[in-house]
Amino acid sequence: MPIGFTLNSSTGLLSGTTATVQTVLLTIQLTDAINDIPATQNYLLTITTVMLTGETLPPANVGVLYQQDISGQASGGTLPYTFSLVSYTSPGGNTWTVNSAGVISGTPISAATGFVFGVSPFGTSSF
Repeated sequence: MPIGFTLNSSTGLLSGTTATVQTVLLTIQLTDAINDIPATQNYLLTITTVMLTGETLPPANVGVLYQQDISGQASGGTLPYTFSLVSYTSPGGNTWTVNSAGVISGTPISAATGFVFGVSPFGTSSF
């Protein structure tokens, strides 16, 4: 089993989060509820690293919608990426969002500097 993953034996859902790059051979067994006849299948799962390079964003103007696409700063893993905002500090009471495509947006209500964003890209995996 990949480090940080679990397999739900009732639903067959393999899920988890890991920071470890690895390739794992999974042998999954399915058992028929009535006849108790098992079937097995091997799957090769490769987990790669997704990276997001941090950069200084262009300035925003008070009262004007700001949008900045950061999707081009992601690399590694498997496309398509899904972005999420994991943390931020925002002086001046400004509110920011990051959509799943990697666009940071918001309309600043006050002038401030020193915003710090924590954005996470996730790649997809299939096997």
